[in-house]
Amino acid sequence: MSPWVGLSLMTEDDFRVAAAPLFAGGEVDMLEWSFDAGRRPAPAWAEALLDHYAGEGRLFGHGVHYSPFSARWEARQQSWLDALGRELSRRPYARVSEHYGFMTAGPYVRGAPLPVPRDRASLQIGRERLDRLRAVLASAGSCPLGLENLALAWSRDEALAHGGFLDDVLTGHDDFIVLDVHNLYCQAENFGLSPDELLATFPAARVGELHVSGGSVLRAWPGRRDEVRCDTHDDAVPARVFDLLERALARFPNVRAVVFERLGGTIRTVEDAEALRADFRQTKALAALARRPADARAGGPDAGASAGGGGAAPRVLAEEGDVSALAAFQSALLALLERENDESVIRAHLEIAPEIAAYRGVVRAFDGRALGIAARVVKRWARRRPAGEAAE
Repeated sequence: MSPWVGLSLMTEDDFRVAAAPLFAGGEVDMLEWSFDAGRRPAPAWAEALLDHYAGEGRLFGHGVHYSPFSARWEARQQSWLDALGRELSRRPYARVSEHYGFMTAGPYVRGAPLPVPRDRASLQIGRERLDRLRAVLASAGSCPLGLENLALAWSRDEALAHGGFLDDVLTGHDDFIVLDVHNLYCQAENFGLSPDELLATFPAARVGELHVSGGSVLRAWPGRRDEVRCDTHDDAVPARVFDLLERALARFPNVRAVVFERLGGTIRTVEDAEALRADFRQTKALAALARRPADARAGGPDAGASAGGGGAAPRVLAEEGDVSALAAFQSALLALLERENDESVIRAHLEIAPEIAAYRGVVRAFDGRALGIAARVVKRWARRRPAGEAAE
């Protein structure tokens, strides 16, 4: 049986118009909903779709703002879990997933996910935060829990260790990895890695869902020419991403769904709308070709099922801090990336900041372009606690 192929639901009118023929033709097998990021209340047409797919057992939840690797537990995260509980009581979800990484620390209460050091403190925090999330799912009848890989990696070695570290964090029998193949493509492009080499670092038995999207090439730093491929979900899917999707479908026998993603507000022309539908249909055609026995797929059903696969970097770094050191590191890093816009200045501060001391060797290995994109992301998305509001 081939995987379901669905859409990540956006509430903007440009998405509604572009996707309407796909829904009308019965082409959308399942729906993904970022329950913590969409408009509230959602438009009536979106609510109707959510109710329909939930009733069919084909609604997947995808969180954005939980920040499961934030070292310091925040009241904001408990509020997020409480809101998820209310959402689960409203309609059933077949699966729920979140993003790997952290986005909040210290005074920062909003942002976009950044990678964490691969040490025991990060592993401990990630597992504990997922345990809390898993408990909310269990109270509503339980469903599988997933974690999505990031496009951003601090270094080439980290990109190669990404899949193995996710496998270490996920401890539940039904836990799964959401493998975003465009995120993988970004890492391959940015670090000069073979896509097949990256695919081989993900445990085949753990990958249960694939994401497909397009993105943009951006300048890493203002005034410099070095560029980075970014997962911005604002353009057509590159041909090489479809090649990677085909390889992923062949390698991972437990993929239940493939989700196509395109941000609302980025479909500006008739041609953009046509490209969205064409990309979705190509995704679906490739998934249909995956309808073959698991043991006939490339690598077999157990290929890469053990951690990381051949050639993967060590999952846990020798250098590490405790949870309090990780919290200080996260807060200091966000503040530095928000404030500064020059690589040499940022690196100089990383060398002397006492909050970074436990991870000095880690930050020295940061790729300069990755550091620039992280600074761009933090400046755009990070939000501080309002002045006068008490810390959580």
